[in-house]
Amino acid sequence: MKPETGGAARLIVLLAVALLVGAGVGLLSFSLARRPAPPAVAPKPERPPDAGRAGGVVCLDPGHSPGPFPSTIDPASGLDVADSGGADGEVQTNWNIAVRAKELLERKGYTVRLTRPSVDSPANLRERADIGNACDINVRIHFDPSVHAVLFPAAGQTKSHGSSSLSVSEEVSSGSRALARALLPFLMPLGVTRIDNDMGGSSNNAGTAYVGSVLSRVPVVVIENDPAVVRDNPSGQERAAAAIAEGIDSYFKQAGAR
Repeated sequence: MKPETGGAARLIVLLAVALLVGAGVGLLSFSLARRPAPPAVAPKPERPPDAGRAGGVVCLDPGHSPGPFPSTIDPASGLDVADSGGADGEVQTNWNIAVRAKELLERKGYTVRLTRPSVDSPANLRERADIGNACDINVRIHFDPSVHAVLFPAAGQTKSHGSSSLSVSEEVSSGSRALARALLPFLMPLGVTRIDNDMGGSSNNAGTAYVGSVLSRVPVVVIENDPAVVRDNPSGQERAAAAIAEGIDSYFKQAGAR
């Protein structure tokens, strides 16, 4: 019996096993190291509540200006494009509503242009129309003691001065009708009861269309708010501005769905 020899044999076996186990662990580690890591998942970016809406370029035209109002013949159309002062308190009220509606629309992602830089700045009807024609739509903001409506031009309605005459195209009328229909539901709680066609206005011209309508190449409406709701009433002006912003947003979403 050779205990030394038997012990040496067992030692050799144990060393061999250890080497095999070590080699296996090394191979496993090498395999794991070469395995590609799963792709990192990027966190979803946060988006504001109104992101992705069909924002457009909106003209808001706060009606009327401070005087005086000399006759101003537009060389391009031949129409008298002089503005007027409107009803008592209308200039300031229309301005307040337009400025607030602009803020609300810009929060929704729209680009908004006003037709005047300040409440005290005059602007004739040609200047207003030119700004509107650089936008997608033109919303003219007014109030009237007897007419509480969203007005749009019918195709073929005219405005004339002397030998000059312009009429509303079918394209402008159709777009204006769609805009009026989008706005009305939001304005009805404020006493605006219907949509109707242009009613002529008080300019030094003839015809049932408004000057701003025949000069327009984009959808155009006149909102005649109820002065009992908006004149000298910040709360009513806030509600009117919100209704206009929601109606415009509805119009663009409907247009985007078509």
